[in-house]
Amino acid sequence: MKLFIVQFPFGVAAFDENNGLVEKALFPKKAQDAAKSLLKTESGKLSDQVSSLISLLASVGYDTFAFESAKLAEEAQKKMKIAVEVAKPAETAVLHARMGEVAIESGFAKDEQELSVWNRSVSLELAKLRIKGATGKRDLIVAQGIQTLDSLDQTVNLFMGRLREWYGVYFPSSSCANTGAAICGSASSDLSLFGMPRACALDVLTRSVFEPGHGPE
Repeated sequence: MKLFIVQFPFGVAAFDENNGLVEKALFPKKAQDAAKSLLKTESGKLSDQVSSLISLLASVGYDTFAFESAKLAEEAQKKMKIAVEVAKPAETAVLHARMGEVAIESGFAKDEQELSVWNRSVSLELAKLRIKGATGKRDLIVAQGIQTLDSLDQTVNLFMGRLREWYGVYFPSSSCANTGAAICGSASSDLSLFGMPRACALDVLTRSVFEPGHGPE
């Protein structure tokens, strides 16, 4: 026997092939907790409500479960060892249209107005969680970029220090300033081969050689 598993803002419901409500698992009446469960489901992970509902239904003989999300279906098959299908959008659209009826029938809301207030609260909390997640990812990218630039700066400084040492070995009579200038001129020519304008490359390398705070300690 096959059931359709449908996610609502107030919980999860299972419907038979005749669109009849078989069982449901409701969220606690805390919008933040509901939003966390919804976000988990969106990412293709099983929420506590989905897991408990499937376990209950499997124990009474239901053997196939149709999910709205392919990722969620794959996760359920992997973790709960059940037969799964991915429901067609037209099939679940009919069930979603019964949201108000299901919420009132299940006792979650007393009327459509109460359900509307709940849906707004959950939507707000869900938006907050999404923004928080997106901000965290962006901050991570910025931090990684800064670390990369720091590593690049250390590498360039080390490279310039080695060049000064090698140049001093082969041309011991040259002054430090002349040595640095010669290195910068040659290195800037090489860097220009990689698309960096020679004038820009020369300026960068000169700073690395001569300015305090640049180059190896």
